[in-house]
Amino acid sequence: MKLILILLVALECASAGYLTSISGDSLGIPRQFNVLDPVTTSAGSPFSLGDFTTGFTGGLAYVESTQKYWTIYESQGQVRLASFDTSGPASLVNSALTIDAGLWRGLTYAPDTGMFYALYSNGLGPFQFQQIDLTAGTITPLFAAPNAGFGGMTYRSPGQLTALFTNPSGGFQLHSIDLSAQTVTPFGTTFNVNMNGGLAWDTTTSVRYFAIGSDNMGNSTLYGIVDDGSAWGGQFGIGGGYFYSGLTYHGDSGPTDPGPDTSVPEPASWLLIGTALPALAAARRARNARR
Repeated sequence: MKLILILLVALECASAGYLTSISGDSLGIPRQFNVLDPVTTSAGSPFSLGDFTTGFTGGLAYVESTQKYWTIYESQGQVRLASFDTSGPASLVNSALTIDAGLWRGLTYAPDTGMFYALYSNGLGPFQFQQIDLTAGTITPLFAAPNAGFGGMTYRSPGQLTALFTNPSGGFQLHSIDLSAQTVTPFGTTFNVNMNGGLAWDTTTSVRYFAIGSDNMGNSTLYGIVDDGSAWGGQFGIGGGYFYSGLTYHGDSGPTDPGPDTSVPEPASWLLIGTALPALAAARRARNARR
């Protein structure tokens, strides 16, 4: 049974969805929008957001009903909650909601309630879970997060989030977050890589998480993790710069694939950069034709 689960993580190609993230550009500034396809094992960067003064480290969330991405970024001392779409950087629009200055991480969206969740610290104390209600225009502190390293957060089911935190041994581990009970409970195995590049739940197969981990040289890999956290495996290498990058998942009902890469990526940062998006688009067209 364990072998079957590992094969599902590492080799399963039935998923029609793909992932997106924000990572460092050629100067290491976290503003590069990426597309990662676990089916074709390709990675591409169609565009960058903002400019060299802008850091998108607050996470990345996708709202399927509007086909919009949401992110929290910092620019020249100001923190903003903003949305954008795959048409490019000109689509970036700031929300009117006031965001306190400080450290924001792990933005995620709960489709059952329409709420966003994130971690926040003013830099003087520990992180707290926050609920962001765009309709009401409010941000509500919920409860304290573990005093530990953080690697990403994702929506799992109504009232339940999952996050990557370090455990007492120093390794990253999945944690279940019960928003009603206000509890954070570790589960699954301890990962022996630095899993701080984001976490996303595969809503197409509902059998695995995706996470980005990096080695001591800064090389990043997309990993698959089975739903109970007991087994995990590498999907494919995706280059470097994926630290606190944010990661989100959506299926074929999401936006159309972005156009070709128009940026100049760091030479060692991308795997198959010249063929990534064409391969992604071709694979998706082939899958759609078979339906």
